Amino acid sequence: MLAYQIGDIELSPQDALKKLKTGYMVHLKDREGDFSWSKVVNLEKIQDDILEKVGVVGEKVGKS
Repeated sequence: MLAYQIGDIELSPQDALKKLKTGYMVHLKDREGDFSWSKVVNLEKIQDDILEKVGVVGEKVGKS
């Protein structure tokens, strides 16, 4: 199924999963209040492309 979803990116499913291993989840929490924030930070544009193709779309960093 992953091969079908990322077919036009020209990566094998194994290579796509390897690319996604270098992403980071950042968690920030306010000690005084009840505010917390989490964000996935991708180091490469191809990671955004893979996540978009499989339906995991989030806010893109650095885009207006």
